[in-house]
Amino acid sequence: MLARLLFCALVTLALPAGASAAPVASLGKEAAQATVLVARGDFAAAREKLRAAVAGRPDAALHLAQLEGLILRRQGLNREAVQVFRFILSREPNFTPARIELSRTLAEIGDADAAIHQLQIIELGSDDPEIRRQARAYSGDVRSQRPYGFSGYISILPSTNVNKGSGKETFTLGGMEFVIDDESREASGVGVGVGGQAYRAFTIDALTRLTWTGAVDLKKYSGGDDYDEIAFSTNLSLARRFGRIQLEAGPTMDYRLMAWTPYALRYGLTVGGTIDVAPHTRLYAGGTGLVQDFQAVSYRDGWIFLGYAGVRHSFSPALALSVTGKYTVERTKDRTDLDHDDMELTAQIDREWRGGLVTGLALAAGEHQYRDEFAPGSGIAREDSFWSAGLTILNRNWSFSGFSPRLSYEYTRQKSNISFYDYDSHDVNLSLTKLF
Repeated sequence: MLARLLFCALVTLALPAGASAAPVASLGKEAAQATVLVARGDFAAAREKLRAAVAGRPDAALHLAQLEGLILRRQGLNREAVQVFRFILSREPNFTPARIELSRTLAEIGDADAAIHQLQIIELGSDDPEIRRQARAYSGDVRSQRPYGFSGYISILPSTNVNKGSGKETFTLGGMEFVIDDESREASGVGVGVGGQAYRAFTIDALTRLTWTGAVDLKKYSGGDDYDEIAFSTNLSLARRFGRIQLEAGPTMDYRLMAWTPYALRYGLTVGGTIDVAPHTRLYAGGTGLVQDFQAVSYRDGWIFLGYAGVRHSFSPALALSVTGKYTVERTKDRTDLDHDDMELTAQIDREWRGGLVTGLALAAGEHQYRDEFAPGSGIAREDSFWSAGLTILNRNWSFSGFSPRLSYEYTRQKSNISFYDYDSHDVNLSLTKLF
């Protein structure tokens, strides 16, 4: 509760944020007085006070709109207030007071995930260290106030290559030419993704939290069930914060069906952590080790490790860069030709633009290195290299009932020394999100 009260007080202190030549102290005083008048219900006087304070400022309209949002909150019209604060951010995404109030209002109407999303942007993007600290504290407050919840999604998934199959009719190996069967060649299709996730959290103390999560994810494609996929997953995570460091670990398990046939059971342990190394920079790393039990293709039984490490830097609340490296090791019990080591490097720029557009641009490249020869006597171990480019866009001004359409596109191209595994693919994902 104390964290929440302090965070509310910071709204008044942060109100002068944004480009302006007017004296910050003067506006801060007038803004504080206007906020007090709103709390008393004297809206006309609050408007008059702030209008006089921002007269002549280039960002006057932002501050006046912010006041209208506060008035709506005071009147109990929280959903209308959300629209106002999102409108302000569509005009100036670096206007932190609106983002603060947006996070508070979202939390009050029960949109905890959307509120935490905004708080994380503030925590890494704000120039004010006290606001960053309070954003982190209030984020924990929001989680504590909602110890359980459920979220779901539905998306449209058109693809030029659903199965990541070859675009060729033949391939050559050891001087011999082989015909690629129809099932292994690229197949286009349109899919629908549907899923949901439930969680239950237990607060052990102010710094420690235990969370159970369960999820179901389904992909259904047109033209049959060959590429349909459904996955059930669950995990238990114990997380604890040590100042600038947060660590978490726990067991995890997933069960997958392909073409509605039991495919694989995996179980193991996952660990992860973050450390804030600078005011706007966060390092993150982790890994998951899994035992793999394949029902459909038992020769793939074995284990897999999926590790990652990266850094995220916020230049401002509206602009951030992430660079992530991934490393995968998979080993089977008997098929060394399927054992492989993978490496991938991804860079992503997330940007909120004036006008309401929110974009994410990602570029990735990597390789798969197999440990044994592809076919007995061939003397060739499979080696793949790949790259991809993707773009995600949404617009704050296009929303209804708290959701905004989000469109993602990705192009992937893989080249292999075994040309059977050459492919390219254009993939689209159209979904709805509250994280804007």
